Amino acid sequence: MLSVVLFSVRGGIETYTAQLVNELAPIVRVAYAIDIKTKQQIGRLIDPRVTLIEYRRPRLREFWGIVEICRLAVKIKQFNPDLFHIQGDGVWESVLLRLLSNIPIVATVHDPIKHIDQRTHVNNWTMKDVVKRSRGWVLHSEGLKNIFIKLNKVNKDNVLIHPHGIYNFYCNYSPPSKNKEKFFLFFGELRINKGLDLFLEAFEMVTGQIPEWKVVIAGRGHFEQDKHLEFNRERIEFYNRYITNAEAASFFSKAGVVVLPYRHGSQSGVLAMAAAFFCPVLATRVGNIPEILLDRQHALLVEPENVKQLAKGLLEIVADESLRTTLGENLGMLANDEWSWKEIAQKTLLFYQKNI
Repeated sequence: MLSVVLFSVRGGIETYTAQLVNELAPIVRVAYAIDIKTKQQIGRLIDPRVTLIEYRRPRLREFWGIVEICRLAVKIKQFNPDLFHIQGDGVWESVLLRLLSNIPIVATVHDPIKHIDQRTHVNNWTMKDVVKRSRGWVLHSEGLKNIFIKLNKVNKDNVLIHPHGIYNFYCNYSPPSKNKEKFFLFFGELRINKGLDLFLEAFEMVTGQIPEWKVVIAGRGHFEQDKHLEFNRERIEFYNRYITNAEAASFFSKAGVVVLPYRHGSQSGVLAMAAAFFCPVLATRVGNIPEILLDRQHALLVEPENVKQLAKGLLEIVADESLRTTLGENLGMLANDEWSWKEIAQKTLLFYQKNI
């Protein structure tokens, strides 16, 4: 039986990796190299057939980290994998790949172009380094594959395309509910590309026309307490901190509309969560979103960085309850059908066999 170790950086990709290893467990001998903090959060939901290789991911400036990464490399080699599958990149990840140089590597490239606030020299280099050291690459749409091939000298025949899987993992904490509440949910890390400021500006433009609706912002990061936030303080709940999986599930289960007002991006794990809970979505046409979703069938789509369109979209989706119901149901059915982890695991296994 094929033997593989999966590894992910922290910051959202852990859920993706956990769902993938759970579906791989019946068909390959699989291990998950998992940070101890991640194990504390999601370890109980990982298939017992998955071997957990624990380590403590050091911060960049913790120089003792080289010892921890060397220990991790030894544990991975002891598992004796045929292949190492990495999700993400970073300085410590580049060190680890050098220690595993004799093991074939496959990399999932969630973002072929770094987000605008992450485009440092070091970050760009680590992404290039992972790509260069891999013999196979996974992307989440044809459009993203084309961008990736344009930016990197790789063999296109060694690129696998499969959708970002549905995050039904979170349904273990709270089941989907048809009793949606009247609030817009903005979820995730507060980065520039996510467009929270644009969303709040749009909400301020229409707040008087939708008096029953409020905003819930759930995610940590630096965000100025600007005029838009202060203007609607009584209509906005702001949870600027780490959000547990149980809290996230509760938010999505109740959310009336999930808003993705992104300036730019590649794909969205938040969309995969919204789909798991049959949430109606208002999103901008960035990355692979317009490639995988039909406007007014799976989501209401508007142009990025267009506050007037975003405000108009807020009014339209609030005014039409049947539209919200249709969007939520269609998105959930699409994801459960085409974003199935079982199918993704089968495609991934064939890809592994091709690249060892």
